[in-house]
Amino acid sequence: MKDFVISQEPSKDVFPKQHDMWVQLKSSGFVNYVDLSESEDILIYAEQHGVIPLSKANQ
Repeated sequence: MKDFVISQEPSKDVFPKQHDMWVQLKSSGFVNYVDLSESEDILIYAEQHGVIPLSKANQ
């Protein structure tokens, strides 16, 4: 299973705590980080691997 986080870097000056959390999450390796500008990668992965939404899984 692949987990993705789609995000955009928050301003370090305006949101210092959020920026610190963003840096930690991005470098953790716990999830696959995808910048908002590259979210098309998730759609490609889903199509190639037959991913379906959880809401459709039990139908």
